[in-house]
Amino acid sequence: MNRKNALAAIIVLATTHLSNAGTPLGTAFTYQGQLKSGGTPYTGTADIQFTLYDAATLGNVVAGPIASGNVQVTTASSPRH
Repeated sequence: MNRKNALAAIIVLATTHLSNAGTPLGTAFTYQGQLKSGGTPYTGTADIQFTLYDAATLGNVVAGPIASGNVQVTTASSPRH
């Protein structure tokens, strides 16, 4: 790839990233984890509280705690690897 094509590719990638950076995200998300009650998977409604951190360990709180009541919890089978 010559310099002109490489520069054009960098500009396209940079402007694509910038145009997507301002796009707001929705409020829905999927959580993959396990909620148990009495040692068995739980299905039903639950009051849930979330806190968002900027790192997996020793992170700073970015948002929350945010409480949500009567959230429908569904137990789904996990794919086997």
